[in-house]
Amino acid sequence: MAAGGDRKKVKDYYNCVAEGIFDIPLSQVCLPGLHITQGIFTKIYELLEDACHSLDLQLALVNHEGSSSASFAHYSNELKKLQSAQAKQKQAQSALSAAEELVTYVAIAFGEENTILNNLLQHMEEMRHSL
Repeated sequence: MAAGGDRKKVKDYYNCVAEGIFDIPLSQVCLPGLHITQGIFTKIYELLEDACHSLDLQLALVNHEGSSSASFAHYSNELKKLQSAQAKQKQAQSALSAAEELVTYVAIAFGEENTILNNLLQHMEEMRHSL
């Protein structure tokens, strides 16, 4: 165009070497939404695939001495232990919430100056943070 098609000066002319084939105003240009979302999905999928591969490698490292069925049995056993621990933790949190509510009602009934109840509430708060 103004630079005579010199490729060294393209950066000064919005990366255009020659005039466009069609004269289309920018207000009529549509963003390629499908291609943009496909790129995002592909990136997320690759991250998921990498995370799963990493998990497979970790499982293989933990159980490299046993057979594949023993590895899966060990994984299944550990998963059950984890789920059981999570269920117990949820029960403990629920029980602690109920106890805190009851202690709060008792504290309101007997007055805020009761040091035993205040200590109990403080201890329950510490327990909540440790769960």
